[in-house]
Amino acid sequence: MVSFMREQAMALRSGEHQRCNEAARRTRRPLIVGYVNALHYWGVEASGCTLSSELIHVSSPHRTSRPRLRGVKPHMWPSSQDVRRMSGCQFLLASPAMAWAQISHYIDDESLAIVGSALLCRDKVLKAATKSELVGYVTANPRFTGRARCMRVIPYLVENTDSPPEIQVHMLLYGIANITTNHPVQTRDRRWRFIDIAIPDVKVGIEYQGAYHSDPAQMRSDATRMNELIAMGWIIIQATAADLRTEETRNRFVKSIVEIVNRRRHALLAGMQL
Repeated sequence: MVSFMREQAMALRSGEHQRCNEAARRTRRPLIVGYVNALHYWGVEASGCTLSSELIHVSSPHRTSRPRLRGVKPHMWPSSQDVRRMSGCQFLLASPAMAWAQISHYIDDESLAIVGSALLCRDKVLKAATKSELVGYVTANPRFTGRARCMRVIPYLVENTDSPPEIQVHMLLYGIANITTNHPVQTRDRRWRFIDIAIPDVKVGIEYQGAYHSDPAQMRSDATRMNELIAMGWIIIQATAADLRTEETRNRFVKSIVEIVNRRRHALLAGMQL
Protein backbone atom coordinates (compact mmCIF):
# COMPACT_ATOMS: atom_id res chain seq x y z
CA MET A 1 0.00 0.00 0.00
CA VAL A 2 2.86 2.39 0.83
CA SER A 3 4.34 1.93 -2.64
CA PHE A 4 0.96 2.63 -4.26
CA MET A 5 0.47 5.77 -2.14
CA ARG A 6 3.93 7.01 -3.05
CA GLU A 7 3.30 6.45 -6.74
CA GLN A 8 0.08 8.47 -6.54
CA ALA A 9 1.81 11.27 -4.65
CA MET A 10 4.72 11.41 -7.08
CA ALA A 11 2.31 11.53 -10.02
CA LEU A 12 0.48 14.48 -8.47
CA ARG A 13 3.76 16.28 -7.82
CA SER A 14 5.11 15.65 -11.31
CA GLY A 15 1.98 17.03 -12.95
CA GLU A 16 1.99 20.22 -10.88
CA HIS A 17 5.73 20.69 -11.30
CA GLN A 18 5.41 20.76 -15.07
CA ARG A 19 2.28 22.95 -15.19
CA CYS A 20 3.53 25.51 -12.69
CA ASN A 21 6.97 25.81 -14.23
CA GLU A 22 5.36 26.52 -17.60
CA ALA A 23 3.24 29.28 -16.03
CA ALA A 24 6.24 30.74 -14.18
CA ARG A 25 8.15 31.06 -17.44
CA ARG A 26 5.41 33.39 -18.73
CA THR A 27 5.94 36.07 -16.10
CA ARG A 28 8.81 38.00 -14.59
CA ARG A 29 7.03 38.34 -11.26
CA PRO A 30 7.56 35.72 -8.55
CA LEU A 31 4.78 33.15 -8.80
CA ILE A 32 3.59 31.81 -5.43
CA VAL A 33 1.73 28.56 -6.10
CA GLY A 34 -0.72 27.64 -3.35
CA TYR A 35 -4.16 26.19 -2.62
CA VAL A 36 -4.99 22.86 -4.36
CA ASN A 37 -1.91 23.03 -6.58
CA ALA A 38 0.45 23.27 -3.62
CA LEU A 39 -1.36 20.39 -1.92
CA HIS A 40 -0.96 18.31 -5.08
CA TYR A 41 2.74 19.12 -5.06
CA TRP A 42 2.87 17.89 -1.46
CA GLY A 43 1.20 14.67 -2.66
CA VAL A 44 -2.30 15.23 -1.23
CA GLU A 45 -5.63 15.22 -3.07
CA ALA A 46 -8.01 17.96 -1.92
CA SER A 47 -11.21 15.94 -2.38
CA GLY A 48 -14.32 18.04 -1.95
CA CYS A 49 -12.56 21.34 -2.61
CA THR A 50 -14.64 23.64 -4.84
CA LEU A 51 -11.62 25.31 -6.44
CA SER A 52 -11.02 24.27 -10.05
CA SER A 53 -8.15 21.82 -10.42
CA GLU A 54 -7.84 22.89 -14.06
CA LEU A 55 -6.43 26.27 -13.02
CA ILE A 56 -3.20 27.10 -11.23
CA HIS A 57 -4.08 28.94 -8.03
CA VAL A 58 -1.52 31.47 -6.88
CA SER A 59 -1.43 33.92 -4.00
CA SER A 60 -0.30 37.52 -3.64
CA PRO A 61 -0.03 39.67 -0.51
CA HIS A 62 -1.52 42.68 -2.33
CA ARG A 63 -4.08 43.18 -5.10
CA THR A 64 -1.62 45.18 -7.18
CA SER A 65 0.86 42.31 -7.26
CA ARG A 66 -1.55 39.71 -8.62
CA PRO A 67 -0.33 38.11 -11.87
CA ARG A 68 -2.55 38.09 -14.95
CA LEU A 69 -1.81 34.91 -16.86
CA ARG A 70 -3.90 32.53 -18.91
CA GLY A 71 -4.79 29.44 -16.89
CA VAL A 72 -3.73 31.08 -13.62
CA LYS A 73 -6.20 32.13 -10.91
CA PRO A 74 -4.80 34.83 -8.60
CA HIS A 75 -5.93 35.13 -4.98
CA MET A 76 -5.09 37.83 -2.50
CA TRP A 77 -3.60 36.21 0.61
CA PRO A 78 -2.77 38.86 3.21
CA SER A 79 -1.60 36.34 5.82
CA SER A 80 2.06 35.36 6.16
CA GLN A 81 3.68 34.06 3.00
CA ASP A 82 5.23 30.83 4.28
CA VAL A 83 6.79 29.63 1.03
CA ARG A 84 9.44 27.15 -0.10
CA ARG A 85 11.75 27.12 -3.09
CA MET A 86 11.96 23.53 -4.25
CA SER A 87 14.68 22.05 -6.43
CA GLY A 88 13.95 22.48 -10.14
CA CYS A 89 10.99 24.82 -9.52
CA GLN A 90 10.83 28.23 -11.16
CA PHE A 91 8.05 29.18 -8.77
CA LEU A 92 7.65 29.57 -5.02
CA LEU A 93 5.51 26.98 -3.26
CA ALA A 94 3.16 27.53 -0.32
CA SER A 95 4.15 25.44 2.68
CA PRO A 96 1.82 22.58 3.63
CA ALA A 97 0.42 24.66 6.50
CA MET A 98 -0.20 27.71 4.31
CA ALA A 99 -1.86 25.62 1.56
CA TRP A 100 -4.06 23.87 4.13
CA ALA A 101 -5.20 27.21 5.52
CA GLN A 102 -5.81 28.56 2.02
CA ILE A 103 -8.29 25.85 1.02
CA SER A 104 -10.26 26.05 4.28
CA HIS A 105 -12.79 28.46 2.75
CA TYR A 106 -13.47 26.09 -0.16
CA ILE A 107 -14.00 22.76 1.58
CA ASP A 108 -16.19 21.23 4.31
CA ASP A 109 -15.00 20.38 7.82
CA GLU A 110 -14.57 16.65 7.32
CA SER A 111 -12.66 17.03 4.07
CA LEU A 112 -10.41 19.70 5.58
CA ALA A 113 -9.57 17.35 8.45
CA ILE A 114 -8.82 14.54 5.99
CA VAL A 115 -6.53 16.77 3.91
CA GLY A 116 -4.75 18.02 7.01
CA SER A 117 -4.27 14.52 8.37
CA ALA A 118 -3.00 13.32 4.98
CA LEU A 119 -0.23 15.91 5.24
CA LEU A 120 0.66 14.33 8.61
CA CYS A 121 0.66 10.70 7.38
CA ARG A 122 2.88 7.98 8.82
CA ASP A 123 5.00 7.36 5.71
CA LYS A 124 8.34 9.15 6.20
CA VAL A 125 8.65 9.99 2.50
CA LEU A 126 5.12 11.37 2.12
CA LYS A 127 4.80 13.15 5.47
CA ALA A 128 4.82 16.86 4.62
CA ALA A 129 4.16 18.52 7.97
CA THR A 130 3.53 18.06 11.66
CA LYS A 131 0.37 18.92 13.51
CA SER A 132 2.20 21.63 15.43
CA GLU A 133 3.15 23.29 12.12
CA LEU A 134 -0.46 23.40 10.94
CA VAL A 135 -1.68 24.67 14.30
CA GLY A 136 1.18 27.18 14.50
CA TYR A 137 0.35 28.75 11.13
CA VAL A 138 -3.34 29.07 11.92
CA THR A 139 -2.63 30.50 15.35
CA ALA A 140 -0.17 33.07 13.99
CA ASN A 141 -2.58 34.25 11.26
CA PRO A 142 -5.93 35.23 12.82
CA ARG A 143 -7.58 37.03 9.90
CA PHE A 144 -7.85 34.74 6.88
CA THR A 145 -11.21 33.58 5.59
CA GLY A 146 -11.75 29.99 6.69
CA ARG A 147 -9.77 30.27 9.91
CA ALA A 148 -12.83 29.42 12.02
CA ARG A 149 -13.15 26.15 10.10
CA CYS A 150 -9.47 25.35 10.68
CA MET A 151 -9.94 25.93 14.40
CA ARG A 152 -12.98 23.63 14.45
CA VAL A 153 -11.17 20.73 12.82
CA ILE A 154 -7.82 20.99 14.60
CA PRO A 155 -8.97 18.54 17.33
CA TYR A 156 -9.71 15.99 14.57
CA LEU A 157 -6.29 16.16 12.91
CA VAL A 158 -4.59 12.80 13.22
CA GLU A 159 -0.88 12.18 12.80
CA ASN A 160 0.63 8.94 11.51
CA THR A 161 -2.37 7.43 9.71
CA ASP A 162 -2.13 5.52 6.44
CA SER A 163 -5.29 6.43 4.55
CA PRO A 164 -8.26 8.86 4.40
CA PRO A 165 -10.74 6.16 5.54
CA GLU A 166 -8.74 5.66 8.74
CA ILE A 167 -9.04 9.40 9.35
CA GLN A 168 -12.81 9.21 8.81
CA VAL A 169 -13.11 6.37 11.33
CA HIS A 170 -11.02 8.35 13.81
CA MET A 171 -13.30 11.37 13.38
CA LEU A 172 -16.42 9.26 13.92
CA LEU A 173 -15.09 7.89 17.18
CA TYR A 174 -13.56 11.13 18.46
CA GLY A 175 -14.87 11.92 21.94
CA ILE A 176 -16.47 8.50 22.39
CA ALA A 177 -13.36 6.87 23.83
CA ASN A 178 -9.65 7.40 24.35
CA ILE A 179 -8.46 6.35 20.91
CA THR A 180 -4.99 6.10 19.39
CA THR A 181 -3.78 5.48 15.84
CA ASN A 182 -1.26 2.83 14.77
CA HIS A 183 -1.28 1.51 18.31
CA PRO A 184 1.71 -0.79 19.03
CA VAL A 185 1.09 -4.16 20.69
CA GLN A 186 3.90 -6.54 21.60
CA THR A 187 2.91 -10.14 20.96
CA ARG A 188 3.86 -13.14 23.09
CA ASP A 189 6.82 -13.89 20.83
CA ARG A 190 7.99 -10.27 21.39
CA ARG A 191 7.09 -9.01 17.90
CA TRP A 192 5.37 -5.66 17.46
CA ARG A 193 1.98 -5.47 15.76
CA PHE A 194 0.17 -2.21 14.98
CA ILE A 195 -3.58 -1.61 15.11
CA ASP A 196 -5.00 1.07 12.80
CA ILE A 197 -7.21 2.59 15.49
CA ALA A 198 -7.27 1.31 19.06
CA ILE A 199 -9.12 1.88 22.33
CA PRO A 200 -6.38 0.42 24.53
CA ASP A 201 -8.08 0.48 27.94
CA VAL A 202 -10.71 -2.04 26.75
CA LYS A 203 -8.56 -3.78 24.09
CA VAL A 204 -10.82 -2.87 21.16
CA GLY A 205 -9.19 -2.29 17.77
CA ILE A 206 -10.59 -1.11 14.43
CA GLU A 207 -8.92 -2.06 11.17
CA TYR A 208 -9.95 -0.49 7.86
CA GLN A 209 -10.19 -3.08 5.08
CA GLY A 210 -9.50 -1.37 1.77
CA ALA A 211 -8.88 -2.92 -1.63
CA TYR A 212 -5.21 -3.35 -0.72
CA HIS A 213 -6.20 -6.00 1.82
CA SER A 214 -7.75 -8.23 -0.89
CA ASP A 215 -4.30 -9.26 -2.08
CA PRO A 216 -3.83 -12.96 -1.10
CA ALA A 217 -0.44 -12.36 0.56
CA GLN A 218 -1.81 -9.41 2.49
CA MET A 219 -4.87 -11.43 3.53
CA ARG A 220 -2.61 -14.13 5.00
CA SER A 221 -0.53 -11.53 6.82
CA ASP A 222 -3.68 -9.83 8.15
CA ALA A 223 -5.10 -13.14 9.37
CA THR A 224 -1.90 -13.99 11.26
CA ARG A 225 -1.83 -10.57 12.88
CA MET A 226 -5.54 -10.68 13.80
CA ASN A 227 -5.18 -14.15 15.38
CA GLU A 228 -2.23 -13.01 17.46
CA LEU A 229 -4.13 -9.97 18.73
CA ILE A 230 -7.30 -11.96 19.47
CA ALA A 231 -5.24 -14.50 21.42
CA MET A 232 -4.05 -11.61 23.59
CA GLY A 233 -7.62 -10.57 24.43
CA TRP A 234 -8.21 -7.93 21.77
CA ILE A 235 -11.50 -7.54 19.90
CA ILE A 236 -10.74 -6.49 16.33
CA ILE A 237 -13.52 -4.85 14.30
CA GLN A 238 -13.12 -4.55 10.57
CA ALA A 239 -14.41 -1.34 8.97
CA THR A 240 -15.18 -1.13 5.26
CA ALA A 241 -16.21 1.54 2.76
CA ALA A 242 -19.83 0.44 3.26
CA ASP A 243 -19.63 1.46 6.93
CA LEU A 244 -18.65 5.01 5.92
CA ARG A 245 -20.93 5.43 2.90
CA THR A 246 -23.97 7.20 4.40
CA GLU A 247 -24.97 8.91 7.62
CA GLU A 248 -27.15 5.91 8.46
CA THR A 249 -24.32 3.39 8.01
CA ARG A 250 -21.93 5.61 9.96
CA ASN A 251 -24.35 5.93 12.86
CA ARG A 252 -24.90 2.17 12.86
CA PHE A 253 -21.13 1.57 12.83
CA VAL A 254 -20.51 3.97 15.73
CA LYS A 255 -23.39 2.46 17.72
CA SER A 256 -21.90 -1.02 17.35
CA ILE A 257 -18.49 0.20 18.55
CA VAL A 258 -20.04 1.96 21.55
CA GLU A 259 -21.94 -1.18 22.52
CA ILE A 260 -18.78 -3.30 22.38
CA VAL A 261 -16.76 -0.74 24.37
CA ASN A 262 -19.46 -0.50 27.03
CA ARG A 263 -19.64 -4.29 27.38
CA ARG A 264 -15.87 -4.46 27.81
CA ARG A 265 -15.92 -1.71 30.43
CA HIS A 266 -18.68 -3.45 32.37
CA ALA A 267 -16.64 -6.64 32.27
CA LEU A 268 -13.64 -4.81 33.72
CA LEU A 269 -15.78 -3.29 36.47
CA ALA A 270 -17.00 -6.79 37.31
CA GLY A 271 -13.41 -7.88 37.79
CA MET A 272 -13.12 -9.91 34.61
CA GLN A 273 -9.78 -10.06 32.79
CA LEU A 274 -9.80 -9.12 29.13
